[in-house]
Amino acid sequence: MGNMKIHKLREKLMEELENHAKEGQLDTAKMEAIYKLTESIKAIDTICAMEDHEEGNNSYNSYAYRGRHRDSMGRYSYDEAKSNVAHKLNDMMMCTENEHTKAVLRNAISQLEMN
Repeated sequence: MGNMKIHKLREKLMEELENHAKEGQLDTAKMEAIYKLTESIKAIDTICAMEDHEEGNNSYNSYAYRGRHRDSMGRYSYDEAKSNVAHKLNDMMMCTENEHTKAVLRNAISQLEMN
């Protein structure tokens, strides 16, 4: 996915998180949606960080990244991270009853799947 598209996706997720913060009241479903939003934003940040660093000059060789798949050049799989974000967004969409939130999440998933 292009760097600009993923940044726009992150912005949309941040806007949705801000909307939840403005609403004030928290119930279990909203807390779960907030958790999934923050996890998705964190995953996007990880993707961006992985793109910004060259192999051998980063901290992605740590224990935390053990078990992740690498391509033939030793880079961590971008597709795996992108799939993880799409899965989390889909879970969020299933958990919310707010149609606006569902529309934002559907849009985010479609943008992720474009590449």
